[in-house]
Amino acid sequence: MRFLATILAATLAIAGLSSPVSAAYPDVPVTFIRDGDVWLTTGGVAHQITESGSASWPRLSPGNREIAFVHDGDIWIAEVSTAPVAALAMRRLTAGAKAGGPAWSPDGTSIAYRSGDAQTGTLHIVPADGSNERLWNSENWSPLETATSVAWSADGRFVAYPGGICGSINDDCLTVLDLRSGKERTAASYGGGGIELSGYATTPAFSPDSRYLYFTQQTGLLSAGPLQIIEFDREKRSGRQVGIDGDSCPAPLGDGRLVVSNGGNLFYLQPGGRRSVLGAGTQPHAAY
Repeated sequence: MRFLATILAATLAIAGLSSPVSAAYPDVPVTFIRDGDVWLTTGGVAHQITESGSASWPRLSPGNREIAFVHDGDIWIAEVSTAPVAALAMRRLTAGAKAGGPAWSPDGTSIAYRSGDAQTGTLHIVPADGSNERLWNSENWSPLETATSVAWSADGRFVAYPGGICGSINDDCLTVLDLRSGKERTAASYGGGGIELSGYATTPAFSPDSRYLYFTQQTGLLSAGPLQIIEFDREKRSGRQVGIDGDSCPAPLGDGRLVVSNGGNLFYLQPGGRRSVLGAGTQPHAAY
């Protein structure tokens, strides 16, 4: 597998409230997928990190020095240099080609991911060096759409993932696991238990203050509706749509800002409804 860093200039202005126009990348580093490879933005410039293809679900480590991502079903970790921006070293964390999208612990020492297919699976928590893996077994994992990425809150206490105990009641659901107490709480559920609305929730991501959980959902009665991003307030136990229909894969930056994917492009969402297109890309992620 070969890796390189290709620097692209990004000098476009941030858009206003009208139809989206090109914008500079946010000041916060963001990693994303373009044409099957991992990219990283720093200082308003996008840098290509891999050129092997078949990559997905890149996740920046706290401190932005490593990127965990899925390649051919396994999790790899790229150590990233800053001058120039490039992959210094690569190591494979998992084997067996059954890993979903990874999530870093806030201290950068561990990674959580889910293995298995859409009907059955196991949540894994493993040190970033690959030693002393432990499993979090939960019954009744839900049949969700293909994305199996998970999220770890910045305070280190919670992991959000598709499925969980709520699957014993609902057809599909999204769970938040409290690692201290071992208890699960349902953030979103669809079908079953008297709920007629069908759907699913995937690609969870916590806000930097750990209060809000963002995720992608698609719902419908007789037919599937559009993709939507939901901002779930964990304190008030309520959610609302952010962005527009078709948005997916939220990457919260803090202060109400998000990078999202829509139609194969990345968009920068800011408070007040401001929306700017960043360029081609999918599956964005930003470290806290």
